[in-house]
Order: sequence, then C-alpha cells, then structure tokens
Amino acid sequence: MSTTLTVDSIRHNKEKIKELINFFSKTIEENRCAEEIVNVFHKISYYTQDFFINEELLMKKYEIPSFSEHVNEHRVFAEKMIFFQNEFEQGKPELCEDLLSYLKQWYEKHMLYSDEKIIEYINVK
Repeated sequence: MSTTLTVDSIRHNKEKIKELINFFSKTIEENRCAEEIVNVFHKISYYTQDFFINEELLMKKYEIPSFSEHVNEHRVFAEKMIFFQNEFEQGKPELCEDLLSYLKQWYEKHMLYSDEKIIEYINVK
C-alpha cells in the first residue's frame, strides 16, 4: 500500500474490506471457516495496519473535526481483532459467525459512514 493516502485509496481499501467480508461469508456458507480463518486474520491485519496510520495522517493534514473519535474507532477495531484472535486460539466454535457479524457491522458503521464523512470533508476543502 502507498505511504500517501488519498480519497481514492480510502475507496480502494473500502472495496478490499468488502471483498474480504464477501470471501469470509462464502467460506462460512461452505463450512470452510476453519480452513480460512488464519487467512482472514492476515488480510484484516494487512488492510488495516498501514491504512489506519495513513488515514489518520490524512485526517490531521485536512484537520478533520472528528479526528479523535475516528482514531478511537480504529483503536477499538484493533482491540476487537485481538479479542477474536484470542478466541480463535481457544477454539471457540461460534468465532466465525461472530467475527463475520462484527466485520459487517464495522464496514457499515465505519467504512460506509465515518470514512465517507472524511471523504466528503476533504472534497469540500
């Protein structure tokens, strides 16, 4: 991923997360979650780690008013992924459905709402 985040890269990341959610949903439907869960955790880490940092830098650059709230959403997401990874290590049977539900909720609340507000703000500036 590029070290410079733009509005287009926010949109690109949103699409990658949507693809990941769809992939994960399909693996659950096909009873392949156990085979793919490590892959899903890896992809989540890849798509969010650099993205969160760069998005936060972009928000600072444009002095986004909701910066603190948005950064907190990133922190909560990262903590929740650690929680899910711990659940995986303990062999929790409901993990797949719970993780998928959380990812869908995150996508709707954060990516479709919070990130879109950032894009709107930047486009106005």
